[in-house]
Amino acid sequence: MKHSIAKDTIFMTIVDFILQGISLLMNIFLTRKLGEEMVGIISLVMSFYSTLVVISNGNSFLCANRFISEERGKAKGNPNTILMYSIVWSAILSIISTVLIVTFSSKLCESLLDNVEYANGIKIIASTLVITAMSSSIKGYFHAHRSVTIPLVSGCLEFFVRNVLTVIMVYMLHTNVIIILSISMLVSESTSLVFLMISLVRNIKKTNSITDTSFKRYIKSSIPIALNSSIPLILSTCNDALLPITLKQCGSSSEQSFGLYGMFEAIVLPIVFFPSSILCSLSCIIVPEVARCNASGNYARVRRVSFKAIRLTLIFSIMVSVGLFILGDDIALLIGSTSFSGKIVKMLSPIVPLIYLEIVLESILKGLGKHGFSSINYIAEYIVRISTLLICVPLLHFYGVVVSYYMSNIVGNISRIIKVCKVIPRCDVTQSIKT
Repeated sequence: MKHSIAKDTIFMTIVDFILQGISLLMNIFLTRKLGEEMVGIISLVMSFYSTLVVISNGNSFLCANRFISEERGKAKGNPNTILMYSIVWSAILSIISTVLIVTFSSKLCESLLDNVEYANGIKIIASTLVITAMSSSIKGYFHAHRSVTIPLVSGCLEFFVRNVLTVIMVYMLHTNVIIILSISMLVSESTSLVFLMISLVRNIKKTNSITDTSFKRYIKSSIPIALNSSIPLILSTCNDALLPITLKQCGSSSEQSFGLYGMFEAIVLPIVFFPSSILCSLSCIIVPEVARCNASGNYARVRRVSFKAIRLTLIFSIMVSVGLFILGDDIALLIGSTSFSGKIVKMLSPIVPLIYLEIVLESILKGLGKHGFSSINYIAEYIVRISTLLICVPLLHFYGVVVSYYMSNIVGNISRIIKVCKVIPRCDVTQSIKT
């Protein structure tokens, strides 16, 4: 157990680095093939989809990950029953969400994308929500058991199937790009689920223990997590939708607005976040580790794991910040983007330590069950970001977006640092499922 976190983190990081690198290359390919405007529309659709995935399944990955980890920390527990609860509950929520999206897809496309022809693609995307919900629950089960290989292989399989199909169809089919994206997502998500189900049957750990958690109690415990996850995601999506709208209102055309949004989402942010793969991998492991140790009363290990992760994150993020500031222009030009992209990367580089620290701080808070604080903090952070966006974009045009990132990250992450420093020394198992 001593070196398992480091080993799992290294393994997940290598895979994530490769996938993020390919994803960045994919963004460059789509930008050159379809133009920045269309990439902006795709980015906005994917932003909505990412939010819908979590909202529609009640954040089944986090619920399964955390509650199964806690079940494993009990003297007598049945993680398999908790997995069943997660699959059933997330499937019910996803079916309801799918029906709602299909019903209102035309109105959504007309109001947000200025094109009702995208509605059929949105309907196909909605059909993947149930599939994704089941996959998320199973991935949460494996992460809770500290078995990261199977979820990683599943993610790689889904990633490669989706991107290969997208490239093939972009070249071969002269049709709506949202249709192409939706078909590739449906096929790739289905392939990933099949793999996960086969792996689950082969690797599930049988137990004769009976859990003291009923399905009703599981739903009651998972609803706060779902609500706490949904509100920040909704605000995040509103922020994404407002970016091209505010740019359009201050003089840019629809094409220019979506083009700038596409450049920011497909080039600038992937460059800034690319080195954070190691932290994303670490955070996936910290949540079940902290939850399990907290549930079993091993508070010393909770403190040790948490503070070591924070210290390493600060050292790593400062190095990345300096590197992006020095090489931002060169990196942008190297991947075939414009000097303006490099300029924005350099402008965002000083805030990188806070952006990266958020990843680890949130995993610690979620492992300790502090979802209520996380939700309130995210709400405050996005209120600051959206308010700054609405005020500064009309005054500073695109540079107002940079200002909004600075303001929201400073406010949100300083409060996270204060909260973690307060809660770690007195972490309490009785608060594990209540907050």
